[in-house]
Amino acid sequence: MTAGGEAVHQDSRSRSRSPDFGAPTSSTVVQEDATRTESTFVLAELALPDAGPLARPVVTAGVRHDDHSEAGGESSPHAGARADVAATGTTLRASYGEGFRAPKPSELFDPFVGAADLQAETSRSLDAGVRQPLLDGALVAEVTWFRLEVEDLIAFDAAATSPSRPFGALRNLRRTRTEGTEWALAWDAGAGFTVRGAYTRQRPEDLETGRDLPNRSRSFGSLGVTWENGPLELGLHAVLAARSHDQGGEHVYPEPRERRVPGRLRLVDLTARWRANESLTLFARIENLLDDDHVAAPFAPAGPPLGAYVGAQWDF
Repeated sequence: MTAGGEAVHQDSRSRSRSPDFGAPTSSTVVQEDATRTESTFVLAELALPDAGPLARPVVTAGVRHDDHSEAGGESSPHAGARADVAATGTTLRASYGEGFRAPKPSELFDPFVGAADLQAETSRSLDAGVRQPLLDGALVAEVTWFRLEVEDLIAFDAAATSPSRPFGALRNLRRTRTEGTEWALAWDAGAGFTVRGAYTRQRPEDLETGRDLPNRSRSFGSLGVTWENGPLELGLHAVLAARSHDQGGEHVYPEPRERRVPGRLRLVDLTARWRANESLTLFARIENLLDDDHVAAPFAPAGPPLGAYVGAQWDF
């Protein structure tokens, strides 16, 4: 059994300057807001005896309670089960969970797109999957079916305009559902090389309108190669996503090609980690190695360009 608590304090600070119409002066608005979330959780895991063809069955159950300064409190249960088929080494698993996400301060109070009346998101998720080792464990294949239903999903709506929000605003989508499947392979190629790939096909749907949810692709995938040699680890990882559907909104990005394919991603990252000793790990990464000029939506600015990061991790 595992139990714990968590306290999160989020601050939002914004500063904007706009001209005073009819006068050669300007006005500056400074806004600062904060929210607090206090949470407790407990998770129990029980190993059961073998039952017929099923080996090492495990069941889990737990609950998390969140208390938010603006959105109030909510309890979210979780339950899951996992077992192996002894004859084939196949792993069967399934889980159910509920979730709660309160609006961030920037979503509530941002002077341009925020909405003070936003409700917290609540969700229900269900998934089931199969994991199968092949080639004496050198290759592992997995397939997962999932369904996520969210009430009051917080999303940007370019059509939700008002005198103070001429370009749209955040709002709650009353009922949404995302259902799909994920296929994954992991291959131990030897000599320290591991290759992993995954592909997801989903339908993110607004149940009130029947349209796709904004800023979500119907299909996306990833491919990565990792090489390990003692304390050194190098990795090359790519994420690919198809364009998003049913976006709407203002097409303000200057490149016509990017406006036609909002949500399309071709991101490649290069990473390196070196474990100097039992406590110290040094790491570096280059993100968006190809400098892919992508946008999340027709009305959005470009995503982050090529960037480099270095850091250190100290474990104690």
